Amino acid sequence: MGKYRLLEEETTGDFAFEAYGSSLGELFKYAGLATMSAMVDISQLKGDQEYSFEIESSNLQMLLYEFLSEIIFVKDVEMVFFTDFEIEIIENSGYKLLCKAKTTPIDSLKQDHFTDVKAATMHHLVVEKQGTQWYCKAILDL
Repeated sequence: MGKYRLLEEETTGDFAFEAYGSSLGELFKYAGLATMSAMVDISQLKGDQEYSFEIESSNLQMLLYEFLSEIIFVKDVEMVFFTDFEIEIIENSGYKLLCKAKTTPIDSLKQDHFTDVKAATMHHLVVEKQGTQWYCKAILDL
């Protein structure tokens, strides 16, 4: 079962989290939800719109970085928060991520906003298998 945890002791001016999943798809789902939780109370969001995208990368660390960068970019350009993710990761000579996500428009009158995530970073970025679970740690620039 996947989950995420905020790492308040990890950094002072940024937002750090770790996420877990029984599969790579579940791991990336919870990394995406952790990223959104830095900005808004995701329990207030309906997720009544759909957004899909694909990403390819040579390794899992870069795939996670590019995934987080994509959802931050889409949030800024489309003015939406992501509320859920259905992610499939295919491994061949590299990795391909297929994402079908739910979004909701940003509305500061109806949603409790916390801060704005500007970018994903490579600083201390980790993606690894720990026993039967997948694990990641990431730091986001605020």
